[in-house]
Amino acid sequence: MKKFLIFLLLPGLLTACGTAEDLPEPTETIAETEETVPEAAEVTVPEPEEAPAEPTETVYVSLGDSIARGYGLADVRNEAYSAVLAASFEESGMGMVPYNFGVDGQDSTQLAAYIVNNPAIPEAIADADYVSISIGANNFLGEAFDFLNVCYDFQKNPSTRLTSDDVTSAYQQFNRDVADGVDRLRDDIPQIVANIRASNEDCDILFLTCYNPYGAVDVTLDWGGAMPVNFAALAGTSVTQMNDVIRDLADDYSYTVADVYTAFEGKWDRLVNAAPVEAGGSLNMNAVDPHPNKNGHAVIADVLMELMK
Repeated sequence: MKKFLIFLLLPGLLTACGTAEDLPEPTETIAETEETVPEAAEVTVPEPEEAPAEPTETVYVSLGDSIARGYGLADVRNEAYSAVLAASFEESGMGMVPYNFGVDGQDSTQLAAYIVNNPAIPEAIADADYVSISIGANNFLGEAFDFLNVCYDFQKNPSTRLTSDDVTSAYQQFNRDVADGVDRLRDDIPQIVANIRASNEDCDILFLTCYNPYGAVDVTLDWGGAMPVNFAALAGTSVTQMNDVIRDLADDYSYTVADVYTAFEGKWDRLVNAAPVEAGGSLNMNAVDPHPNKNGHAVIADVLMELMK
């Protein structure tokens, strides 16, 4: 009897509950929310500052004779034109490393050999921005001194030591020596430049013309019977021949002429050690030093500075 009642109740329960397929799908009770993510603020990252460029130093090599070396100066290390030039660079806010390879008495032939025989020179030239050359005066300066001595001796003791023929012969020999010295300079310049270029193809070469070392020695050499010669004019003519060669070869061998001759012209008494002698005065062999003084070196430095700007 109880079993029968259970079976009667089961269909009702099933009807009341329904089947699994009739159950409504559950609705989502949590609404989707849109999260707003703030955009990152635009940040400007500064570019790293460039490190200041290290100051560059100009490397300068001075080649040549006793003028380049600074013969006769009280303070060669500070008064020679290479040192004055370096000081001018420093005052202008630029650096300079100067090398001075000047040699007393050096002529053009000796300089050509010296550049390759002194190992320090090619090493310095290899880093050089500028190379200056002061050479040529010694190609005939010794002969000029010889001629001066003859004239001096004649003027002191014309009746006992020399004849006018002796002085005339010395004058003729002087002219031959000058011509030979000028020819040697013409032959040596190509080799000098080639020896520099062997170490540095790009540096600027500045070739100094020579001033008249005796422009202020206004002495007329009159040895009786021969044509009188003014020594200042004679020295000027000889120097001009040398300077003509320097200028003539500049384009062919790619160097710049530093016109020291013009910078000194008419100022020899203030720039050169040779003591001035007024017209008609006497020659003094103790006062014929042909080298530039401190002021002369400063003028040479100015000439070079203009070409390096």
